[in-house]
Amino acid sequence: MPVWIYQFKIAPHPTFQLASTPAERDASAERFADAVTAIWDGRIEVDRFNELVMRARLTWQQVVLLRAYAKYLRQVNFPYSQSYIESVLNEYPATARSLVTLFEALFDPSSGSSVSGDAQAAAAAVAADIDALVSLDTDRILRAFASLVQATLRTNYFVTRQIRPAPATCWRSSSTPSWWTRFRCRVPSTRYSCIRLASRACT
Repeated sequence: MPVWIYQFKIAPHPTFQLASTPAERDASAERFADAVTAIWDGRIEVDRFNELVMRARLTWQQVVLLRAYAKYLRQVNFPYSQSYIESVLNEYPATARSLVTLFEALFDPSSGSSVSGDAQAAAAAVAADIDALVSLDTDRILRAFASLVQATLRTNYFVTRQIRPAPATCWRSSSTPSWWTRFRCRVPSTRYSCIRLASRACT
């Protein structure tokens, strides 16, 4: 049965840091609208990772990236639940944003020749954020994210054609030295979730 929504009202959560300028408010509104549209179209999952659109000022595509790493951690028996990982990232939105900045500094093809310097600066920022933590559990979670980002070899995240596969990341695994798990290709989707194991680099 078709359903039409003509109007609805929302209110920010008390823990959200509100935009302080008209430009920031417009940018937040655009990110929020894009994320709601992506959820409505079934392109992204409905979970607390989406709060990072407002808390960390990330786009829904950037949130998909962090969700993909979290799903990978769960599939390799990381001891923390997805809900706990979500809580940690939402509690430390600046670090979540730093992780995305690190990823983009490493792989964004538009970065030009300064990729190495930008990546080093982003990695230093992530390390500083993590070193300031007092919780061991939080430290382990955020450090795991940082390690995975830095171990990533290649990605199709920046493919810009209109119809594209779900973002996939490939990284060298340091936890399983066996030859047949030397590389792992992570493929996240709202319809399926898998890890491809390979003895050679993913293509």
